[in-house]
Amino acid sequence: MYLAVNKLHTSALHSQAIVRIQASASNGRWFALLDRAFDHDRKKTLRWPHASEALYKGSDGIDAVSPTLLQMSSSTSEALTHEIASLLRYCQGRPMLSFVQSSLDIHDLAASWQDVKWAHTEDGQRFLLRWADTRVLSFLPDVLHAHNWGRIAKPLLAWFTVDRFGDLQALKMGSVSSHCSEEPVHLGPLRLEDKELASLLDAAQPDVLINMLFEQIPDVLPVGVEQAKVYSWVQKACDFASQHGIDAAGDQLALAAATCLTEGAVLADSKLTGLLCSHQPGQTSLADILTELLPVDEVSAP
Repeated sequence: MYLAVNKLHTSALHSQAIVRIQASASNGRWFALLDRAFDHDRKKTLRWPHASEALYKGSDGIDAVSPTLLQMSSSTSEALTHEIASLLRYCQGRPMLSFVQSSLDIHDLAASWQDVKWAHTEDGQRFLLRWADTRVLSFLPDVLHAHNWGRIAKPLLAWFTVDRFGDLQALKMGSVSSHCSEEPVHLGPLRLEDKELASLLDAAQPDVLINMLFEQIPDVLPVGVEQAKVYSWVQKACDFASQHGIDAAGDQLALAAATCLTEGAVLADSKLTGLLCSHQPGQTSLADILTELLPVDEVSAP
């Protein structure tokens, strides 16, 4: 799997996390949230000195990939410094770490999230909404309807995620956070409207295409380029595809490949729009058309 996230600059990120957490330590408890799906088949697991709580525990046979809350130290800055350093080393290069603050204890916070791990669509399908995966988490406040994002974020006072570039970013909480002192109210799974689901799928598409490139034509992914930069190129390719009605999966993949091979330059090529106008699906492939815009030494690539 190609994870389009940069490796962490641990020293800078460590300082960011310490400052953010200590500045509001008196407001509520702090927890690390780890997406354990990225621990699958990993021999070494993180040893943690405090309480932990799996969110999918005993649920539908998905315990092994459960996001897990880890209670963080509130006693000394020395202990907190050590814990954050351990987390950053352990999660290096994997989009699995965020920090949350809540007035709830670890058990009540985990209980408050039981309903919102599942999302149901208008046609009756259900899927795990993997909001502990920071690639997904980063866009949820913008693509979910306010009431759905509010249900996820309501038990929290703050939520900081490690973004694709390795920086700590505060998620937009709006007016959804609250001091939750009572028993969690179970409202059932999240209900997504078709438009909302489409926005989720669109936001996830760059990562989908990058993984397809990695599995099918890995040579188009440049060596020595930061992974987040590759993501930004493919994201621009997805935006271009949406604007120009390029809907077929194969055509989107071809555009993403050409974008990576040219480091994004193909999207700004003045010839591209004209070639697209002459493109007749079913008669010529978009890959063949894009070949005309590639440097000579790249023509042999897909």
